Amino acid sequence: MLIEIEDDFRSSSDKAYEKIFDMILTGQLKPGEKLIRRKLAEKTGVSTIPVMEALLRLEALGIVESIPYRGSRVVPITKEKVRDWYALREAIECQVMRIITRTLTEDEIADLEKLANKLDAMEQAGDTEGEEFWELHFEMHMIMARKTGHQSLIDSLHRINLFRLLQRAQYSATEHKNQIPKDNHHCLIDALRTRDPLIAEEVMREHIYHSGILS
Repeated sequence: MLIEIEDDFRSSSDKAYEKIFDMILTGQLKPGEKLIRRKLAEKTGVSTIPVMEALLRLEALGIVESIPYRGSRVVPITKEKVRDWYALREAIECQVMRIITRTLTEDEIADLEKLANKLDAMEQAGDTEGEEFWELHFEMHMIMARKTGHQSLIDSLHRINLFRLLQRAQYSATEHKNQIPKDNHHCLIDALRTRDPLIAEEVMREHIYHSGILS
């Protein structure tokens, strides 16, 4: 019986987590919006206890934050926070490039090249508003992080990418875009093929600059 209760709670917690997660990243729950447990329980069809567990998991991902005596809210998007997260992204992704430049096989680079070519084609066609582009973008950068074999880099980049999706939900209508090169993603592939960590790091830094949302 105890096992059944634990399984039911885990199932309810997962349901609440997935639903709230989706509502945040699709903009149904706005950045900075207060998360009222009772209302979330009604929307997700579970009790408030699984909702509390779900909010803790989302807080660990960095897209929900708790304020003492005031409850939880979706992480607000401010210029200061964006700059902070982009500084972290630069540090992590440059380190990723330094590591995998020396370890990837040519076959692994060729697989990444297919994703890079598709992403560049979509950018040049202006086809960056749909989910396909962002899923591919997320996939390419996460594959590169996983190839390092360092879990801390993988987890940190995952949180950063989630923050970027949250950021996109707020700024989609007023997004500031730098002039994007035709080889915005393929240049990363060319850098990997140099087998030079310093070159790869600098190319990644330039790539992050071109993908910036706020200057």
